[in-house]
Amino acid sequence: QQQQQQQQQHRGLAVLKDLVALHSSRFGFEDAGGKLYMRFTVLVLDVLVYMSAVWVLVARLTSCDDADNPTTRNKQIWMLLVALSQPAIILIDHGHFQYNTVSLGLTLWSFHFMTRQSSSFMGPLIGSIMFSLSLNFKQMELYHAPAVFAYLLGRCFRGDGNNQQQRSNIQSTIAKFCSLGFTVIITFALLWAPFAVKDSKFHLEGILQIIRRVFPFHRGLFEGKVSNLWCALSIKPFSIRNRIAPSLLPLLALGVTLMLILPPCWILFSVGKGESAKGLETRDIKSLLWGATSTSLAFFLASFQVHEKGILIALAPMSLLFLDAPRFVAWFSIVATWTLWPLLVIDRLQEAYVCCLVIFGCIHYAMRPTWSQREVEVDLFSTQYGTKFIALLSVVAMTILHLSEAMFSPPPQLPDLFPVLWSFVGCGLFCFSYLTTLWAMAKQLNPEFT
Repeated sequence: QQQQQQQQQHRGLAVLKDLVALHSSRFGFEDAGGKLYMRFTVLVLDVLVYMSAVWVLVARLTSCDDADNPTTRNKQIWMLLVALSQPAIILIDHGHFQYNTVSLGLTLWSFHFMTRQSSSFMGPLIGSIMFSLSLNFKQMELYHAPAVFAYLLGRCFRGDGNNQQQRSNIQSTIAKFCSLGFTVIITFALLWAPFAVKDSKFHLEGILQIIRRVFPFHRGLFEGKVSNLWCALSIKPFSIRNRIAPSLLPLLALGVTLMLILPPCWILFSVGKGESAKGLETRDIKSLLWGATSTSLAFFLASFQVHEKGILIALAPMSLLFLDAPRFVAWFSIVATWTLWPLLVIDRLQEAYVCCLVIFGCIHYAMRPTWSQREVEVDLFSTQYGTKFIALLSVVAMTILHLSEAMFSPPPQLPDLFPVLWSFVGCGLFCFSYLTTLWAMAKQLNPEFT
């Protein structure tokens, strides 16, 4: 055994080939070197991709304030802490071992570039390339795709920076749209080429393999006990999977998802084609962050084959809106983490779950003095709205479910009682969150909207 360990040490990183072995890796790889590799690479990519994007966007979101003012610097520090201490993201990427922050970071970088105001169209082009990289890294970024498409389509109709009073003419609009399409096609072609070309010939099966994995219709309507509409409607007396033919379920999911993404996409299109001005950069980035959160929640609630960790796609852009809606963002962060509890129990992350929530709660409480009343109040849990009691009632309900699970055992005929309750309550809270994002987007455009 010692001789085998010495041989592995001499092989170095070569032993990690078992991490990606075609068949054996599916049964688990518990080598200590593999665990060290995963922990280290997640941390490094966090710093290089995700944290850098958060840093840049935080600076932009506070750019209207006096940079030399200590209050502004405090806001930036607290915003960074809130965005980087999200319990759900930490638990999934550093406990469940995944690289979600790579795709999320690339997406945030794309938001940064495509919302920059300049006389050229280079920002949206760079942003489209960054988002294409993100989408190809993790297909769940499809949740953000409608928001990105709607905003960039609107930008194609926006007037040039040299003359803010004129809209782009039809030739300019077509040129912008074609340039966006060209950059996306080239990026996809370069990334898919290794799968599409074999022995100098086009290999269609390689493309089909990718498509089957991006759209896994064979895996069922949802994964586990996820907090979305289809899982909630699958329990009695609804039993939707027994009432609708399996072949029609993907079409039903597609129809409901399209219906939910249309409102935020229309608002983002209106924002994209609006007037271009240096002072409106903050408006554009905030609208895109709200819109990306809204479309992500729409996909999470209604699309086909949703996993519990898909809520991270909505959480990342939402966390950067803390200064505008501090109570709602903190509440949503807690709810998103709470809905992951059944998955975290399987990974034996109960203690980490409690610690991450306590740390996040302390940061949220310590940040209270920096909250400021904005010109456009988009926090639905603000003291001026009657909905402020929803947050308290939901936290009480979540706590009661935790205590009930710890104190009582489910009846033998209902072994999944608590995961189902988690799914049902979480679905209701996410439906409310989706409606809140629409309200916030409308409020951003029209402060008089109620």
